[in-house]
Amino acid sequence: MSESCRVTRRTVVGGLVAGGAGLGLGMTSRSAGAFLFERHERRLALHNLWTEERIDAVYWRDGEYLEDTLSAFNQVLRDRRTGEVQRVYPRLYDLLVILRDTFRVTEPIGVISAFRSPETNEQLREMTKGVARNSLHRLGLAMDVRVEGVPTDQLFTAAAALAWGGTGLYRESNFVHIDLGPPRLWGV
Repeated sequence: MSESCRVTRRTVVGGLVAGGAGLGLGMTSRSAGAFLFERHERRLALHNLWTEERIDAVYWRDGEYLEDTLSAFNQVLRDRRTGEVQRVYPRLYDLLVILRDTFRVTEPIGVISAFRSPETNEQLREMTKGVARNSLHRLGLAMDVRVEGVPTDQLFTAAAALAWGGTGLYRESNFVHIDLGPPRLWGV
């Protein structure tokens, strides 16, 4: 990637300061955590963009993740090619709640990919660029999402500013990758 189009944390934070204040994007990782714990419950609406399945449910209440709801989320976010269901880590849902509320979105968040089996991940690596050999999708630690009415680059900027993990911008495919791995940024 050329230096002129390289995305860095400095450019992301600079963009937030310069243009994000009107969108309420000034939330830090620390304030985001506090924001989550001010609530009695957390609700999330998801739309699997490949299977057209939707779910809208409370997944956290009074300090506890609700296992029945998490299981239902896992079913909706299963590997669409193999049908394999695996646990998606609930902190990803928390991150989506913060992003949703940052942009005051009421529509379900569109999920392109969450859990991926090793077989599916390898198929995708052979078909397209930008798929990691040891993708965190294989561990239920990553999601590729888009949010109706929110420009992808703004969603990327907000997720990157939180620094909860890796954040990737896929402009041509119109989605943002979020994960719970080490904080890092990239754009394709």
